[in-house]
Amino acid sequence: MKAPWKKVLLGVVGLVLVGVLLLLTAPVQTWIARRLLAANPEYQAEVASVRVGLRSVAVNEAKAAFDGATLVLPRLEADLSVMTAATSRKVEISRFVARGWTLDLSGYAPARNLALGFPRGPEFSLVPAAFAAADAPPVEALFQGIFAQLQLPVDFSLDGTVLEGTLILPGPVGEPPVAVKVNVVGGGLKAGGEGQFVIDARADFAVDSAPVSLLAFDGNLAAVMDSPRTFAKLGLNLNAQASGRMFPQGVQLSAEVAAARISGGENYTITLQSVGKRLLDVQANFPENSPRLGGVWRLDMRDTDVAPFVLGRPLPAFEAVGAGMFETDAALAEVHAAGRLKSTVQRLEAVIPGWVDLGTLTIYSEFDITQRDQQTRVEKLTFDVARPEPVLNLRALQPFEFDTGTGGLKVADPLAELLAIEARGLPAEWAEPFLDGIDLQGGLVNGRLVAAALDGGMTLRTTAPVRVTGLSVEQAHQLVLDQVDLSTELSAVYNPKGWQAALEKVDLSKRGQRLLSAALRIGGLHGSGQAVKATGRLEALLVPLGHQPLAAGLLALNSGGVVVDFSATASATHELQAKLLLKNLAVSERALPDVGVTLRASRDEQGIFRFSAPVVISHASPRRVSDLTLAGTVELAPSGGRIEATFGGNESFVEDLQLLALALASAPGADDSAGSAGKDDAPFWQGWTGTVSLAQKRLHYSEEFELRDVTGTVRFESGALHLDGLKAGAGESGTLNLQGAVKFEAAAAQPYDLHAAMTVKNFDSAPLFRALDPGLPPQVEGRFNLDSALVGRGRNPVELLGQTRGDARLSSAGGVFRLLSADVASKVEQAGKIAAVGAFIGNVAGALGKGGKDATSFASKAQAVSEFSRLLTAIAYDQLTVEVVRDEQLNTALRDFSLIAPEMRLTGAGTLTAVDGRDFLEQPLELGLKLKARGRTASALNFLHALAPEQDALGYAECTLPLKVGGTLLQPDTSELQGALLKLAAESSAAGDLLNRLLGK
Repeated sequence: MKAPWKKVLLGVVGLVLVGVLLLLTAPVQTWIARRLLAANPEYQAEVASVRVGLRSVAVNEAKAAFDGATLVLPRLEADLSVMTAATSRKVEISRFVARGWTLDLSGYAPARNLALGFPRGPEFSLVPAAFAAADAPPVEALFQGIFAQLQLPVDFSLDGTVLEGTLILPGPVGEPPVAVKVNVVGGGLKAGGEGQFVIDARADFAVDSAPVSLLAFDGNLAAVMDSPRTFAKLGLNLNAQASGRMFPQGVQLSAEVAAARISGGENYTITLQSVGKRLLDVQANFPENSPRLGGVWRLDMRDTDVAPFVLGRPLPAFEAVGAGMFETDAALAEVHAAGRLKSTVQRLEAVIPGWVDLGTLTIYSEFDITQRDQQTRVEKLTFDVARPEPVLNLRALQPFEFDTGTGGLKVADPLAELLAIEARGLPAEWAEPFLDGIDLQGGLVNGRLVAAALDGGMTLRTTAPVRVTGLSVEQAHQLVLDQVDLSTELSAVYNPKGWQAALEKVDLSKRGQRLLSAALRIGGLHGSGQAVKATGRLEALLVPLGHQPLAAGLLALNSGGVVVDFSATASATHELQAKLLLKNLAVSERALPDVGVTLRASRDEQGIFRFSAPVVISHASPRRVSDLTLAGTVELAPSGGRIEATFGGNESFVEDLQLLALALASAPGADDSAGSAGKDDAPFWQGWTGTVSLAQKRLHYSEEFELRDVTGTVRFESGALHLDGLKAGAGESGTLNLQGAVKFEAAAAQPYDLHAAMTVKNFDSAPLFRALDPGLPPQVEGRFNLDSALVGRGRNPVELLGQTRGDARLSSAGGVFRLLSADVASKVEQAGKIAAVGAFIGNVAGALGKGGKDATSFASKAQAVSEFSRLLTAIAYDQLTVEVVRDEQLNTALRDFSLIAPEMRLTGAGTLTAVDGRDFLEQPLELGLKLKARGRTASALNFLHALAPEQDALGYAECTLPLKVGGTLLQPDTSELQGALLKLAAESSAAGDLLNRLLGK
């Protein structure tokens, strides 16, 4: 039985020996090290190999990263008894060497919120006379002195060390990181002895233009251990030297940091000095019998003292002198500081880019403040700024305590004022750093605000209105407001329940003339998810406001104002209600309609906006009201969104919309023209999809002409805009249909491409012409059908509309044509009367047998001319057709014109020449026609010898008179025809015809 147990025992011992041997091998040790490092993933550490011997440790190619900092360690060697360290907790290092390492701190983000998890200290009263302090609960002393924090868990000694590597620090803004070569050599650290470590560091700047080309540091770190695990004294002496282009003689700075354990506690000192001058002194004590750290500080420093040592970062020019005290509790939860500081400052743009050319500022402050967690206690606070005259003053008028977490406020005298802030000629430009992209010029701020306690909180109000005079505002280098004055009264309330702020009597004026006035209130309750509500009213005078650069050229008004009332709520869902009224508008002494808009909009938790915006346009004379409504939903996306909306109303008048356009029209420059803008890189609907549906009951062009039941859909999609099925009733019985699309081709010189088709059926042209010129009878009166194809290209939408062209065919089955109106009847009327008398006498003579000629229906050429001109004035036709083609130059060709009437036939062609700024019916017209006549019309022309002898198969003969029409379609010019007819009327005297008849000739 014994032999088997011996074998088992020998096997176990063998396994243990094998395990021990394996532990002594580098691969196993490396594997264990990697597993330990992997257990702490926050450090992102890795190692190539680890070797632990009986008296040495070696690490090769180690890397570690933490919170943006990285360490690269090619090799680390340490000589120590590993077995002693493992068994007796004694770490005795005779040699510690690390060379070639790199510690990169250029991307390091220091840990924040270090105080999280610290226990709260006792509640206390800042004003004991007013509020009794509560009993202080026990506080765990987290800070028990520096040396208590440095107690080691093992017995430690370090005989010799060599650290040679590179420390990489962040460089100035826009500059590369700074590499600092660091050497640390020393040793002798052990119980009862003083360790000495020599520090040498050097930073070379490769940029020749850098103000500092070399920074060198040398010093000594001393540490005294009174036991193998505790320290009794620490001291660091560091000398720094800087030289370079800006400092050819070099600048020196020295620092001493010391901590010593003394009888009754610990003592700490920090001293910073240049040659012959102390810049900063800090002395602090931590008594054993008091859980508080306290001390005093003194400052006497200029920018030139420290500028070479901030690695090229710009500094303002300053001189600061001050002294004071500080203290904190053991938990570091309460910090009390008091003191006085006086400084002069120049070139603040070095730290705040917007503060340029502020001159020399003198700043004086006196403070006595205690901070505990979110509670701030102010015993004394004074802050004065002068340049050199005082421009800003802030002063605490009594002690107070403010809790930023709850909004609670405690004061000694609740009825007395708490704080006072006064501005006396404070430059408005000082606000520029807090206004993104906005530049302020010339404004001076005056006013006084006071704060007081109210309902456990604070109230702020103006005791003298805040006024800004001579203010000019630029945005994106464009002048927005020029030399205006601003005045307002403001108030604010903050307490544990909620807050509210108000701007009252806001007036914007220039040279005493008011531009606008406003009032605003905003507030909410404390707590997560509580709504913030705002209400306000704005009134603006549009004419003086239009003289400001922000509205220059936008409004061509002689009078008018706008009133806006709004309320808004912001919470999980957002709501906005606003009423806008444009009233008393006039352009060139012409009264314009009033416009009222009621907007309701909301955004739900999914980010979808719902809106409704009814618009009412009211005109007093004649009394009429137009109404329009835009309503729908919008879902925003990063670069656009989706819209589903309807647009329309019950009844609208085009004249009202045109009058409003007058108000919005600006005086165009000499070189302004439609489409003068450049080429669009993307369509104006870029990123948007969805539909806008049209639904307008009646659209009145005039009392005689209207469109009815205007419906259709504008559909947005990627690369195209579609107009689907636009339909409308035109006049009493006409119908209109339009369908098409606008596509966008980014590579094309004219990326917008329009193709559309329009048909009009049974359209009565008379109301349209009457609407254009109510004083004249319609030039063409009849019911027309139209079929057209429209095309167009443009660099932008404005140019596309102006460049639209195409062809159309107009046809009518009956009506009246007045374009050839050659009304010469009044000019030949008297001659016609004489000719009629002569004709009567001649007929009588013929009846008595004294005349030898047959009776005629025209007594003279004057009568024939009068009759023919009346026939041309209003041609009652049976059929009219014409083809209309608009070319690339936007000229319009009238082709294959054909008119058929019982006694006339007209054929011909013409053009309408495009002129910028003129409507289609007002463009220059050139129309050439040929007339064939029969019946009485032919008789008149034959009597005038203006008819060819040949007749066609239907009995029509061609007129030889010139039938050319100029002018415009709205006001045709037939002066050439009138001249020819008047000439014919004057060729024979009616009196001569009468005399010949009386003589029997």
